[in-house]
Amino acid sequence: MLRTSSGVMIHPLDLRSSERTFAWPKILLSCTRFDELNKLKMEIQRPTRYPLHGKAQVALPSQKVLAGRTMGISTGGICIVLDDQIPLGIPCPIRFEMYLSGELHIITASAKSVYGVFASQGGFRVGFEF
Repeated sequence: MLRTSSGVMIHPLDLRSSERTFAWPKILLSCTRFDELNKLKMEIQRPTRYPLHGKAQVALPSQKVLAGRTMGISTGGICIVLDDQIPLGIPCPIRFEMYLSGELHIITASAKSVYGVFASQGGFRVGFEF
């Protein structure tokens, strides 16, 4: 669940843009064996990513807040370009701008950093999982 700047809780499947409505697929897994789950994970496409350009902030456990900009979003997470590299696997709160129903909202979410690579336009692309 994500919290908007007005305090409203929304599910990522309900996110809407002023330009288009996103219809994100729901994926339900019901596997009892580990090998079946791995086989199924290889067959399932990852969630569709949508471009998202705006300001973002990442609060590290050290109380340092990093400013960045968003690149894309999906049902599972968000990509944020930061000036500094951050450790992987750390949970941290994030804030980012997003248009919902034609209005600008500040979204606050709890996320975990899952990847980080050098961005060609400078900085580091960091993937966060919701």
